[in-house]
Amino acid sequence: MSQNTRSKSSHVLWLTLMILVIIWSFVICYRSEILGNKGFFQRVKDHSAAQGDEVQSEPEKNKDTIPPVVSASDFVIMVGDSVSYKSYISVSDNEDAAPIIEVSNSDVDLDEPGAYTVRYTVTDHAGNSTVVDVTMTVKGKDEYEMDLYLSEQSQSVLGKILEDDMNDMQKAYAIYRYVKKNIGYSGSSDKSNYKIAAVDGFKQRRGDCFTYFAVSKVLLDAAGIQNVDVVKLRLSKNRPRHYWSLINVGTGWYHFDSTRFASQANLFMVTDEELKNWDNKHYKNAHNFSSDGLPERSTKSIQKMINYSSAKLKAGD
Repeated sequence: MSQNTRSKSSHVLWLTLMILVIIWSFVICYRSEILGNKGFFQRVKDHSAAQGDEVQSEPEKNKDTIPPVVSASDFVIMVGDSVSYKSYISVSDNEDAAPIIEVSNSDVDLDEPGAYTVRYTVTDHAGNSTVVDVTMTVKGKDEYEMDLYLSEQSQSVLGKILEDDMNDMQKAYAIYRYVKKNIGYSGSSDKSNYKIAAVDGFKQRRGDCFTYFAVSKVLLDAAGIQNVDVVKLRLSKNRPRHYWSLINVGTGWYHFDSTRFASQANLFMVTDEELKNWDNKHYKNAHNFSSDGLPERSTKSIQKMINYSSAKLKAGD
């Protein structure tokens, strides 16, 4: 081979190597750039996706902010009894089927008659709480049993004489007629406590004006009818006292005297004037009283609504 030929071959080989180096360098740079950019783009994509997740994620479920509903009322026990405090309340909640009930009764003495405050704190699983205070009355054995007897008697009587569709005036009139008809006048009673007189009235079916007043009061209370005690002013020590009530059935305060007088006495929901007129005709100053501490009485007569002979009462007139 000639020298010229060898020189030409070397030149071609060198040129080829240079081209291969250039191509390889280009491939390396291109690959590096593409991969690097891909990583950058991937990071941008990942960041954008993260932001998108925050914006597009489902909203947090509404938090429960409604506290439990607690129904509780005052209650009475007998001295020395044990107490299941949670049996005196009912609880419901919109989310929690079994809210936690805490009872605070640190001041209660079950061996000492008196009125005590019991606090119930009811908390659901979301932390919402309701606090309710009730009064627990501890009564001595005699008082407790007497109240229980009167409650049983009054519910029994009212169950017989009242109807579901009666208004308060009709209920009061039914009570007035029951007491007047079922209690006989004997001229004496234990006046130390109206409950004692009421027990005697229910058991013995007789007594004096205090007995009529006491039995009426127990029945009026049980029927949920407002009533206030009235006592006759004694003009002298030798004159006996007299007892009756004021009642309010939503039309104002009126006198209510269910005593069975010797003379015919129709004294259901009478005004001051009507009561005074009856006294002037039958028993002078029988209902002499002081207005101090008493509610103002209505002056509107409702006697035309009543037919005493047939026990009829027009409701709502």
